[in-house]
Amino acid sequence: TIYENMDKQMTFEQSLRCREFEPDGPNYTPRISGIMHIENGTFNPKGTNGGAAIFNYGSVLINGGKFTTSGAYSLNNQAGSEMTINYAIVEGGIYNEGKLLTIKDGNIQTTRAGYSHVIYHNGTELVIEGGSFMGNGNEVINANSSIATINGGTFTKDPNGKTSYLM
Repeated sequence: TIYENMDKQMTFEQSLRCREFEPDGPNYTPRISGIMHIENGTFNPKGTNGGAAIFNYGSVLINGGKFTTSGAYSLNNQAGSEMTINYAIVEGGIYNEGKLLTIKDGNIQTTRAGYSHVIYHNGTELVIEGGSFMGNGNEVINANSSIATINGGTFTKDPNGKTSYLM
């Protein structure tokens, strides 16, 4: 709701007032929403489920920082959302189903056993403007004919592997 209303030129506050709960009856989970601007810091989620450091359903701007996880992905950009990553260190990879994921430099990697790709892109658009990407296999997977624009960057397998490729 928030994203769609802001796309229609409503403010964030006006969009919040449109709905108080998620449409998940009979639970009606309270809506918790926000716009995040992250300036450096270290983000490592605690808990037994190994969740993402950020699970985005809105708009996130990351300027620096370090993001880790013990789960599948450090950053998770969900459908309809937007995420911009500037100069961050992401240890654990990125999952994208969002409208837009933009990466401008930074160090994005996944070297844990069982997780082969650094970015799994199944969203609308992915834009990479440089950076270092290292993983165990396919560093960028572009699924379902999504748009992926890569303007620079270094893509490699772990230190014992070979140069990677785009699928």
